[in-house]
Amino acid sequence: MNLIFRTFAFAIVAGALFPMSVDQAQAGILGHLGPTFRNDAAAETLEVDFFLTPEADLDGQFLEAVNLDVFGTRVNSTPLVGSGLQRVGFELDGAFTQWGLLRGNLPGTTDSQFFADWFSGQVGAVPVELTRDQEFLFGRLSFDYSGLGLGSGDQVTFNIGGRDDRPGQSTTVATVFGAGRSSLVNITPKGDPSALSVTFTLGGNPPPPPPAIPEPATMTIWMLGTSTLMLRRRRKRHRRS
Repeated sequence: MNLIFRTFAFAIVAGALFPMSVDQAQAGILGHLGPTFRNDAAAETLEVDFFLTPEADLDGQFLEAVNLDVFGTRVNSTPLVGSGLQRVGFELDGAFTQWGLLRGNLPGTTDSQFFADWFSGQVGAVPVELTRDQEFLFGRLSFDYSGLGLGSGDQVTFNIGGRDDRPGQSTTVATVFGAGRSSLVNITPKGDPSALSVTFTLGGNPPPPPPAIPEPATMTIWMLGTSTLMLRRRRKRHRRS
């Protein structure tokens, strides 16, 4: 079961700031890895960026949480299992650096899942308003290949496509808020069906970049509470001056 579903169930029981029901997964948000890798040969670490693009039906809604499942990430043809999954890391970026981030340490989950949300983040963390077709950087995956004895020609494959959690719902999924309720939204590959799975060959050339995309527009942040009050105070001071 994905961490988003478990977190929502806990929040409902605890009376947190969520609607009392959550819609099941639907289409609406695209994701892809790349286009380029970063290989720190000295630290024996690979990194690749993860981007999201909301489709038209999510325009104006707010991204609240994202669950990523790296199940299927492998070295050459060997899938990572158990402690091997600890070699895969994830880091938030941009507007999401203040969000909370945890690994699959909820009951019944595995270390293959990463869960990021604004409601358990730092002071000032907020959900992010989505604009149709505007791609944005959400974070980056990393892989520590130190001590594995890998050399030229060996391959590392990042895979965040997830697995079927229940009919119509994946373990790689987002939560969006709009029209007074939260909805689970599957993250599906953008363009190429393999966009959520990319392979890096050590000692080889990185894969070619995909077709050029327009620069992402500035994301609108939903300002709440103290932030809104501070903005009003600044306006009053400006008028007096």
